[in-house]
Amino acid sequence: MRQILQTPTPKALYILVIIFLGGCGMIVTKQLLVRDIRLSGFNKEYIAVQNTDVLAGPGKTEVVDTLVVTHHGVAKANAVKLGNIKTTGNMPYKSLFFEYNSVFLVWMSLISIMIGISLALAPVIIKSIKDLVRIFSIPGAAVWQSIAAVLLLGGALVYAQQNSYMLQAFDIMDRFKILLYHPGALNIVVLTSLGVGLIAITGKLIINYAVGKLPERITGMSETEQKKVGEKFLLLRNQLKFFLLVDAILIVFSILTTDALRRSILTEVTFSIDIFPDNFVYLYGLLFTFFLGLLYMPIYYRLRYKGATMLHDIPQAELDGDKKTLSAIFLIQETPMQSLQVSLAILAPVLTSLAPNVLKI
Repeated sequence: MRQILQTPTPKALYILVIIFLGGCGMIVTKQLLVRDIRLSGFNKEYIAVQNTDVLAGPGKTEVVDTLVVTHHGVAKANAVKLGNIKTTGNMPYKSLFFEYNSVFLVWMSLISIMIGISLALAPVIIKSIKDLVRIFSIPGAAVWQSIAAVLLLGGALVYAQQNSYMLQAFDIMDRFKILLYHPGALNIVVLTSLGVGLIAITGKLIINYAVGKLPERITGMSETEQKKVGEKFLLLRNQLKFFLLVDAILIVFSILTTDALRRSILTEVTFSIDIFPDNFVYLYGLLFTFFLGLLYMPIYYRLRYKGATMLHDIPQAELDGDKKTLSAIFLIQETPMQSLQVSLAILAPVLTSLAPNVLKI
């Protein structure tokens, strides 16, 4: 039984697949972004902001403001391939591009790393979920219910991003013809990272089902059976932390890339209004901190309560003596360092959103 509970040692091929997916995801994403760079030119645009709900006359709309946009490129935007643009001394122009907008290079690197991590984690997460389903005999109906709930959650997250009163980062890039020729393609990157995060959330829901598979009491069991239940309990604790860490890492990278893209846009153009305030990044971090806590804390406390109830009939004297090992397993009493790790994982999104401005990065 002990061999059944333990995750089998990963084979060399499995490790190579993880490394291959992560490496290819990072390198391919970086190369595609480099090839898609758009060179902007120095110019000004005056854009009329109209209120289409109030008619100023037959066939006309009311102008409520004028938006001034200044592009800061050092060369005019031409339909010339990046490699064909040369400067004095035959220096590739792409070097100068990253000189005046180096934060865009940081953004490209971050988003490439995020894709690499996402693709590398995907098989690990899926394997962890399969192990949980096998070890705890989770019925297929429960698995599909978890998947359906996560898909609904993912759809709600995507729908929540829609807003007719503000321009999204990709909309700004497309409207003002800056940074990339095909910013809409970045939605694939977003959906890839979101998809891996949702798989990890599915794992948390599977853990919620698995908690119900644990016995109500361990009194009356043999010592061997108690140890087997203890191994299952520890497995759930560790997997829950693992899935929390996965979501925290992906969300942190999402916030870092959002902030870097905001700075890249503002380096490329100047608006007469604050079209991409840093408050948006703060709000993004705050919402996802709440999101992580909402998904983690109820399952964590259910597992903690389950562990305590399984020892309910055992006298405290035994828990302090012969049963001390079981007490350490089922009574979740985390050390200050362990509590700090979980707290930082949950608070990571909001701390990440504040860090660039606080540290003047």
